[in-house]
Amino acid sequence: VPLDLLQLHGAETPERVAHIQKLTGLPVMKALRLKTIDQLAEIPPYEDVADRLLFDSRIGDEPSGGPINWTILKNLRLGKPWMLAGGLTAQNLMEAVMTSGATSVDVSSGVEDSLGRKSADKIRAFLATASQYCQVG
Repeated sequence: VPLDLLQLHGAETPERVAHIQKLTGLPVMKALRLKTIDQLAEIPPYEDVADRLLFDSRIGDEPSGGPINWTILKNLRLGKPWMLAGGLTAQNLMEAVMTSGATSVDVSSGVEDSLGRKSADKIRAFLATASQYCQVG
């Protein structure tokens, strides 16, 4: 499968992100876990090297860390695109987007009936809501 973007969800340092980019020649999206406003200080070194950022709340092997405190992202100004993830569902998506200012979202556990089992109905509902408030792709 030809890849057009690498999404990194581990403990990669900014240096490692840059190295992966150089090795592969592919754009890189780095996921950062945000639970508190203090963690916003971790963004700038990654903003310098990643092509896109993804803000999530999951830590380690958690199926979901639940929603991020969306208000901490409200006035975030970055020089590159970012996505919102973490506990998003069709029911909370509008509030998440309106509060955080996100224009792109990522969903996984919010469209599952059980761990790892996606629901076609939940996916349809999420996409219907997302098409009103976000980029769908």
